[in-house]
Amino acid sequence: MKTRALLLLVMLAACRHDNGNAGNGNGDGGDGDGGIVDNDSGMIIDPMICGSQSTQVQALGADLLFVLDTSYSMDFNLKWASIAEGLKAFINDPRFAGVGVGLQYFPLRTTCDVADYATLAVPVSALPGGAMALTMSIDSKRMSGGTPTVPAMEGVLAYASQTAATNPDRRQVIVLATDGIPDDSCPADADMGLPNSIGSVVQLVQQAANANPPVLTFVVGVGSELTALDAIAQAGGGAPKAFLVDTTQDIESAFANALDQIRKKALDCEFVIPMPAPGLVIDYTKVNVTFTKDNKQEPLAFVSDASGCAAAPDNGWYYDDPQKPTKVILCDQTCQRVRDGSSGEVDVVFGCAQLVP
Repeated sequence: MKTRALLLLVMLAACRHDNGNAGNGNGDGGDGDGGIVDNDSGMIIDPMICGSQSTQVQALGADLLFVLDTSYSMDFNLKWASIAEGLKAFINDPRFAGVGVGLQYFPLRTTCDVADYATLAVPVSALPGGAMALTMSIDSKRMSGGTPTVPAMEGVLAYASQTAATNPDRRQVIVLATDGIPDDSCPADADMGLPNSIGSVVQLVQQAANANPPVLTFVVGVGSELTALDAIAQAGGGAPKAFLVDTTQDIESAFANALDQIRKKALDCEFVIPMPAPGLVIDYTKVNVTFTKDNKQEPLAFVSDASGCAAAPDNGWYYDDPQKPTKVILCDQTCQRVRDGSSGEVDVVFGCAQLVP
């Protein structure tokens, strides 16, 4: 589903006034009496329109921080040339306007210095504004050295974690793209820090994924024999496995496809609820979500939390915080259905009797 086509329409006229009187426009408090049954879902739908004003809000923003392997081996088999073109196509795609993108490379001149990696080669900025600086940086890069993955990830995760803490309305996402596993670039002697190993990277990304707010890590392996990277991907919370780009095939297209999948997983299915107009408060027990595609509207069911998605895996949603909601979140399988569409709208309507599984 195209990001721009994913709309969240909030019917603010259906909110109740802060004196507690219903303002839902159907005269009976929106309790669902006299509703009709949807033939596909079996849910009762209030036939009344529950609002007359709407405001559009965006999906939760995301910053993608690319950590790119520029070791000597990336010069072979057109790996770097293909990755560079695929990434430039991504950052210049008008569909991704508003997505934040930053760059860091490894190895740097001071190969094992964590602090150096925490200072990005190109700081995160929203597209399309940052596209020129990103493109110039990519075009100027040359390959050399080994694969000091641990200090690189340690520095970048420190940067992303600090950004997440100060800007919680934007999800921080690391995209590690590499053609190899950590090598002997940084020996674990005395004060050299963590060993440069898969296990150390797993430890770092797992801690970041479990933090509050979390920093997710996705992994793109440039080569077909890199299943060892799956452990990093799984620990990073973004995807259960690394996206592997087969270097005997069309690398640029495969990398672009991996980035599109990462973009979808990182962005589309959490929506910030806007503040109501002055004098109104939202009645969160009278909220419904619908998905419209090809002029057919499908009601989605409210579940209590992520664990409740088992009751409505393909058409469920929940709040981030049942007591003080700030976001509407689609269940994973529901989210995948929405993403797979080429067009459509997600509408959130306030004031109607809430649909449940």
